[in-house]
Amino acid sequence: MKRIIKGLPIVVILSLFVNLFGGVRSVQADVLSDLVDAHVSLSAEKVSFSSVESVVVQVKISNPNQEAIQILKWQTPAEGVQAPLFLVTLDDEPVQYLGAVYKRMAPTDSDYITINAGESLEYEVNLSDYYDFSESGNYEIYYNTSSAEMYRNNGDAKTTGAMKSATLVLEVEGRAAPSRPGPRLSVSGPTGYYGCSAGQQTALSTARTNASTYANESLSYFNAGKAGDRFVKWFGVFNLDRWNLVRSHYTSITAYVDTASIIFDCTCTAPTTYAYVYPNDASTIYLCGAFWSAPPTGTDSRAGTLIHEASHFYINGGTDDYGYGQTNALNLAISAPNSAAMNADNHEYFSENTPATADGEIFGDVQDTYWAWSNIEILYNAGVTGGCSSLPLLYCPTNTVTRAEMAVFLEKGLHGNSFFPPNVAPTFSDTAGHWAEDWIEALKVDQITTGCGAGLYCPNSAVTRAQMAVFLLKAKHGYNYSPPDVAPTFNDTAGHWAEDWIEQLALEGITSGCGGGNYCPDSATTRDQMAVFLVNVFSLP
Repeated sequence: MKRIIKGLPIVVILSLFVNLFGGVRSVQADVLSDLVDAHVSLSAEKVSFSSVESVVVQVKISNPNQEAIQILKWQTPAEGVQAPLFLVTLDDEPVQYLGAVYKRMAPTDSDYITINAGESLEYEVNLSDYYDFSESGNYEIYYNTSSAEMYRNNGDAKTTGAMKSATLVLEVEGRAAPSRPGPRLSVSGPTGYYGCSAGQQTALSTARTNASTYANESLSYFNAGKAGDRFVKWFGVFNLDRWNLVRSHYTSITAYVDTASIIFDCTCTAPTTYAYVYPNDASTIYLCGAFWSAPPTGTDSRAGTLIHEASHFYINGGTDDYGYGQTNALNLAISAPNSAAMNADNHEYFSENTPATADGEIFGDVQDTYWAWSNIEILYNAGVTGGCSSLPLLYCPTNTVTRAEMAVFLEKGLHGNSFFPPNVAPTFSDTAGHWAEDWIEALKVDQITTGCGAGLYCPNSAVTRAQMAVFLLKAKHGYNYSPPDVAPTFNDTAGHWAEDWIEQLALEGITSGCGGGNYCPDSATTRDQMAVFLVNVFSLP
């Protein structure tokens, strides 16, 4: 079987058999497991194109199986390029995709094309209609697309997949970007309309207002330093780079929705498409048939659609459509969180927050399954710690505790969360100008420390678990306290200089050791361990 969009003979062929499914199959797709992966190849008539010649390539997708396969139509050029199906690079840098990207309903049978056993589909595509070839040079071109519902069998099972080709290198002379279809309007105010009825204009005005509410609430979430259950649900387990990336998206989306001059074009009538945009042109959002039947707010709403489309613009992050619908978005957050952070629907569903997901955890890096979670949260609620970062709000549970940090922890535990030490002249030779200088002096005034020797405090040194035993018991019982001599119960403390301090710490229920009958006296104290110590020593509620 052969389909030609724009016919050209083939004289240069570069092929690669690749895995259509990217090595990932859903549980639903067990019936597909015996199928051999599809084959994809790229080709071109020539290797060099002048500025007046269209950059035309051919894509061939073949089925080597003994039975038919079905592929998601919009992940092929079957009806033209409707997504960034190709990766085009110049000097190892991707060039911009200039075509449209869409928000669609979940695919149905009619959205899949069938390739019979042993047959193939061929598509000829003018890449200069869809990609930026404004600079002259040698362009590397790959077929490179993925989808959460790339492949299906008998209208039921679906599987995540990717189609990738080998590199096709073409020498292209620079040319102007393709012109956009349809009329262009100038907008004097924040909103303009083209082809929209009075009722549609009213609905769009409301949608933009609601989208502004969504965008601002989403940005407020990030600006408050939150990174809990809601973030994890839509963008995966906490990662600082990914958190910062998504926050930057919402910063741009909010400014766009609130202040940009936007043209709403109502001429699209496709019944299963909500909307589409051209990512490099943030002036216009095109609304389609499914948009008008969507609710004003909530899941897959009109307001959410505007968030979705706004995220596609390069100025707002340039998200893609790796999967449509809440199920696919949730799965992306689990299996491919970096893709979730660049998926438009994940941004929409985070903003719609339907059903509502509240953040159960205070710190983004301490989930409620973490062994010291409850103690860390108690420490925060008691005002003893504000974490290691405020934007986002993090605790850094596995970081070691320095002697400077310990001074703050102990003084807050001793005197309460409102305590702030007086400013006094330093008595240690290595603390002048240190951020914790006054806290260290307060610890000395309370006679909990005399320093690390030779007139020094060693503020940036880590505190061992043995040293911490002494500090904790002095803070609890007073500077004159000395523990009784008792037989060791830990395997690794007999004969240790802090043996009695450690045993007393265990007798008072402040520690149970580091595991395996050991205390690990010479190991550095970590911030999660510190939380447990402090909650137990000061009986924090």
